[in-house]
Amino acid sequence: MEHLDVSILNTAPDIRDCLGMSDAVGDVNTVQQSAPTFNFKDHVDGIVSQVDEIEEKLNGVTQFYSSLTKKQPNSGKGGSAGKEREREKQFLSFKRQQQEAAKRESSSAKRMQELMRQFSTILRQAIAILQL
Repeated sequence: MEHLDVSILNTAPDIRDCLGMSDAVGDVNTVQQSAPTFNFKDHVDGIVSQVDEIEEKLNGVTQFYSSLTKKQPNSGKGGSAGKEREREKQFLSFKRQQQEAAKRESSSAKRMQELMRQFSTILRQAIAILQL
């Protein structure tokens, strides 16, 4: 990004000096065409020219990016790339669902084994009591 020179703003003369106004209440304020007045006009003209340059650069950048966005949908690769990305997302989502289902099935199989083990223990205890 380009650095903007704002030194003009720091060196601008006091507006009262440029317009020939005095601080006394009884004096009449008049505009004089003196050197400070022309100096102030030069500062204003400099700022206006900088604003115009920045505006031209901004218009160029805006035009560049708007032309990019207009070209993008019309390109054949852009459309197929978007479809390819969508397919890839769907595939990853499907794969993730399969992995989660496999984990659920694995954990339920472990629970079933534990239940079967507990049931066999209870059954053995019941048989032992009946044999007595």
